[in-house]
Amino acid sequence: MRREKRSRQSAIYFDNEVDITDELGGPMTVRASRAQQPRSSIESMESEISDRILEMDITDIDVNGSPKMVKSSRRVSTAISKVYIKKVESTPQVIKEQDSEDCRSNSSESSASTTSTQSSPTLPRSRSNLLHMIERADSIVESLVDQIEFNDCDSIWDEREDSKFHVKFFNRYGRKGKDDEELQNATNVSHVYKDVTLVTDMLNNKVLLYGRSGRPRKSFVAEECSEPWAATITPRGYVAVTLRRKKYVALWSACGEEIAQIGKDELKCPTGIAVDKRGRYIVTDEELNDVFLYSPGGHCVRSLGGGFKQPRFVCVANSGKILVSDSGNHCVKVFDSHGSFLYKFGKYGSRDGEMKFPYGICVDQDENVIVADHYNDRVSLFNIDGTFLEHVVTSDKGLKRPRGVSLRCAYNRKLYITNGGLNASEVVVYRLIPMDTQYQIHLKCEI
Repeated sequence: MRREKRSRQSAIYFDNEVDITDELGGPMTVRASRAQQPRSSIESMESEISDRILEMDITDIDVNGSPKMVKSSRRVSTAISKVYIKKVESTPQVIKEQDSEDCRSNSSESSASTTSTQSSPTLPRSRSNLLHMIERADSIVESLVDQIEFNDCDSIWDEREDSKFHVKFFNRYGRKGKDDEELQNATNVSHVYKDVTLVTDMLNNKVLLYGRSGRPRKSFVAEECSEPWAATITPRGYVAVTLRRKKYVALWSACGEEIAQIGKDELKCPTGIAVDKRGRYIVTDEELNDVFLYSPGGHCVRSLGGGFKQPRFVCVANSGKILVSDSGNHCVKVFDSHGSFLYKFGKYGSRDGEMKFPYGICVDQDENVIVADHYNDRVSLFNIDGTFLEHVVTSDKGLKRPRGVSLRCAYNRKLYITNGGLNASEVVVYRLIPMDTQYQIHLKCEI
């Protein structure tokens, strides 16, 4: 005699719904409404997902594409990325909730009653599907974080009315060590596309590609003692990385194969690197105290000169201006697109507008300049003319000896900083929310 299934039902209207099916076939319903769901409901939803995932064994995929059982992870982001996730179309509808206990005990019945219009998906059997699955998981994790952070958006606009941005902690990834997913000296971070970042680890001789959830997707391993300092993606999709000990810039394919060398006979200790819209390479050399401009083919066009002292990092603004953090001179020097000196800003000190050994530097779409003030334990904001605006992140928020900085330039602005003392071992991510009225209206309409 079939056991009568107990279930509790409640009718709730949502904008989005996500079905997560574990390896037992028991569906879980994840509610993801941006506009209608209260904060307390979102927090309880996240707790429900955590408890549900930690109870079950998760199916992983071995080398041959066959499923195998592994122990559940204590990290929700890790666990979510190992289950199959399917998004349901974003149309308002009535959803029936069912007990997770009944879903596991009688998977066939609950699957038929809950997903009458949606059949339960089968687990992926290949490693290619696994990568696609993890990518979907990343998007769901980001969606959940977005809701939790912005659900009470009306309360955040009045905190710092005199500030250009409201700064909100978003994520932290990386830990100290020598293993594949660990960092010993993260000298630089470079945003690639949609929260995908490149992180160079000088002491571990590798460049890590991180996904949106803060998990490493790929590792580019350099030769022993080559000391990669900074890396970026070229317009043709290659990875350009400065190798201090090898004394040149290496171009790697997506497979990690070295396909070209730039500046092998000119450079002595290359550090920072940037690529402009024309595909030219701008490379700083802290031993030669100079900055070199290379053509897309790798030929040296000119040196910028200008009395540098340990130039560490370089970036290019939308206008084509070249900005160099002249660390030993405690300032930022600005050049035009041809390499002619224009002006500089900053001097030694700890007051507003002053610096102590600036390191990483980047520019947003409005040509605001963000500088990692290394020995002042802060990241500062200037306009393109060098006028000091504010300190974006300071030691009060746990910042210690920031090195590399990079910015995702979009409505969803994120600031990436390599942090952790003299040998940075983590990347911290902050969301920069402009205190602009039009942006506030746009954001609230999106939510």
